Amino acid sequence: MMNCKEKLILLIIILFSTSVELLFSQYSGKNNYSGNWEDPLSWVPVWPDPQNTVSGVNININGLITVNGSLTFTGSSGNLIVIDTLVVKGDLTLGDNNSLLINNSGILIVWGNLYINRAVITANGYFVIVKDVKKTQQFDEGQFSSNQNPAKVFVGGNVPAEISGGNPKYPALDCSKQDANTYANSLCSYGNLTDLANTPVFDFYRSTCMLSKPEVTAAGPMSFCAGDSVQLTSGSGFKYLWSNGATSQDINVKESGVYSVVITNEQGCESAPSEALSVNVLPLPVKPSVKVSPGLSVCSGNTITLESSDAASYRWSTGAKTKSVSISSTGDYFVEVTNDYGCIKSSDTIHLTVYPLPERPFVSASGPLSFCSGDSVILNAGAGAEYFWSTGEKSSAIIVKKSGSYNVCVKNAMGCLSDTSAAVSVIVNPLPSVALNASSAVCMGNAVEVTEVPAGGVLKVVSGSANILNNVLTPLKPGNLLVEYTYTGICPNSVTKNILVMDLPHANAGSDQTIVSSRETKMQAGLLPVEKGEWMLVSGSGEIMDIHSPVTQIAALGTGRNVFRWKVSQDECISTADVTLTVEGFIIPSVITPNGDGENEFFYIDPDYGKVKLLIFNKWGKIEYQSDNYLNNWNGRSSKGLELPDDTYFYVLQFADGVVKKGSILIKR
Repeated sequence: MMNCKEKLILLIIILFSTSVELLFSQYSGKNNYSGNWEDPLSWVPVWPDPQNTVSGVNININGLITVNGSLTFTGSSGNLIVIDTLVVKGDLTLGDNNSLLINNSGILIVWGNLYINRAVITANGYFVIVKDVKKTQQFDEGQFSSNQNPAKVFVGGNVPAEISGGNPKYPALDCSKQDANTYANSLCSYGNLTDLANTPVFDFYRSTCMLSKPEVTAAGPMSFCAGDSVQLTSGSGFKYLWSNGATSQDINVKESGVYSVVITNEQGCESAPSEALSVNVLPLPVKPSVKVSPGLSVCSGNTITLESSDAASYRWSTGAKTKSVSISSTGDYFVEVTNDYGCIKSSDTIHLTVYPLPERPFVSASGPLSFCSGDSVILNAGAGAEYFWSTGEKSSAIIVKKSGSYNVCVKNAMGCLSDTSAAVSVIVNPLPSVALNASSAVCMGNAVEVTEVPAGGVLKVVSGSANILNNVLTPLKPGNLLVEYTYTGICPNSVTKNILVMDLPHANAGSDQTIVSSRETKMQAGLLPVEKGEWMLVSGSGEIMDIHSPVTQIAALGTGRNVFRWKVSQDECISTADVTLTVEGFIIPSVITPNGDGENEFFYIDPDYGKVKLLIFNKWGKIEYQSDNYLNNWNGRSSKGLELPDDTYFYVLQFADGVVKKGSILIKR
């Protein structure tokens, strides 16, 4: 008698010696057979009442089986083995105790979602999930694997990150790394529907689509005249392909033909072509031509004839329905013709002009017809298109400066000519001869004597400013002075004279200066390039270095007030200005030259300021010389009597009234 272990071994041997179909399925799809899951005859043995919710049943798919809805495996252990092809036109749900095996040559297409939690899935063949993979719990349980790398798994929707992020139990749904075995579009171990398009099963996948034939609606009549159109609109889709190659949902049809559309949804499924719609575009009549006689414009009282080319019927813009019409007024005209189909074509618009006849011109004058030489009169012919004066001129108005008889006739744009106007007689009287003699230039402040020929006329200032007394002009301001002399006989005549009144140049000697502790300074006067200048001493004392330069140094100024004058001349006109230089206070020298020549040997200050303390520092701040009661006796030696080197030193003077003066002193022997 066998023990338990021996019985188990015997059971395993029996199981492995039994065919796969007998071991794992109670129902199998027929080989080389296409049928629906719901049909009992699709199964071996015959399944009396096929259920879409399966519990405790193993299913083998050998042929092509289509589930017309969703499919659920639930309850006790039940397995689905796809050896050939299974198409689920809804969701696929696998319970916790169920498993799915897709053989290498198998194909499983789920047009909805895949619902799993603990199910074990082995997808060695093609597994297409059009929507999402749904798993809401037990992320560390269940399994989804494949013997292919990358897996032949394609998901159109989403996969939970808990299983696509490198979960070791779901290697067929891994998006945590990209390498040579990941799909180009999804970048995962499984592909998306774009990646599916590059596989051998894509055409079969599209053949299983559940996409109905689209309906096409027309926005107007399907038969219309050329130049019009009709809009055809397809039912909703993701993509559209019309029979004319258009890819929009709406097309605007302007040509005859038969039109249909194929739509594609987001899963790439194509519909069958829509019912064909026939569009008939009717021809337009030939564009009519219009014969114009005698031309596009005529004079008033005449007419223009418009005649259309042949057509079935006519309608002019005037409302007339004859082949030709007569026009007697200005306007725009066209004709519409209709063919046997009732289609209309318009001619080009023609603009016609009927001009009024010109009236006999009346010549008007702008002033008297008798005037003095140098004046004129304007003769105006009034309105017209063209003018023909007796002088040969062709403007609407002419300027007449000579004696004579003048007339004109006018013509309009159509060449309609008026009668000649009445003659106009013009008389021009000669002017007397006059002259005016005077200087052409004068400075302000001077007078100008004027001589008139002949005497007895009127002298006046036309522009500028001047007084006139007994033929003597006295300018009041600089600038151009225009003087006019008028003598009146039969006709008045005038002559003018331009006199340049030159302004006196502006003398600017600079600002007054008050100079403390020095007897020299710089004077700065103003001088234009066209002017000349010269300095001179008016009072006081001082030495001017350059008497002709506006900017010059002055030395040896006396204590107190010193006045200098700056004289500026331009052409014949002269102006002056004074500047006062006032010297105040005592003078502290800036250099001594103790070389034994008797000049500038000592550091000398004005002795009238009482007791003074003097300190001499070198450039490093060391006191070289000091005297509490300085007596103008420092000659460049130290307090020890040593000769200091030539250099710049610094002094501090402290006066009895508390005033302190500081500065530098240069020793130069």
